[in-house]
Amino acid sequence: MSKEILRFLREIIEADSKLDEREENALASIESIIKDVSEPVIQKKARKGWKFISNTVIKSITK
Repeated sequence: MSKEILRFLREIIEADSKLDEREENALASIESIIKDVSEPVIQKKARKGWKFISNTVIKSITK
């Protein structure tokens, strides 16, 4: 979803065929914010995934 938002914003920026430095800086800031917000979510999901795998392996070994 974040990639789609960034693509949409880039299309708006490029609509007048003039790339303004302020627009580019704003887009870079938005991209940075989205990355910072998304990273903890990914880490949390990865941690849950590894925990599930670990528990599954332990259960299969101890049977």
